[in-house]
Amino acid sequence: MFEEENKIKPIETKLLSEGGGVLSAAAVADTLVDGIIHHRYHIYHSLEGRAVAISTAGMSPSEGVLNTVLEAVGLPILRLVGVFTQWNFGRIIRKTAAQKSAGGRKQK
Repeated sequence: MFEEENKIKPIETKLLSEGGGVLSAAAVADTLVDGIIHHRYHIYHSLEGRAVAISTAGMSPSEGVLNTVLEAVGLPILRLVGVFTQWNFGRIIRKTAAQKSAGGRKQK
């Protein structure tokens, strides 16, 4: 199925997602079930997922003192990482749009 998706996926999406990995359905299901069993409010599978959970914790319930400290200390750092990531994604999209535009002009 993933191979079929890649056949029609826009180049921008391929470039934005090339750094990420593909998780198996079983691995995601195991993580989800474990989180439910342990009554976790945030359930994530990877470091990136943990970073998003910290970045968006806001008024969500705390999962302990250590997590609260990690959220308070990690949030400013992750904000900078997020800004850089958004900048990089924007750069990729602008570059791809410029290439498509230049390719369209050449075909005329």
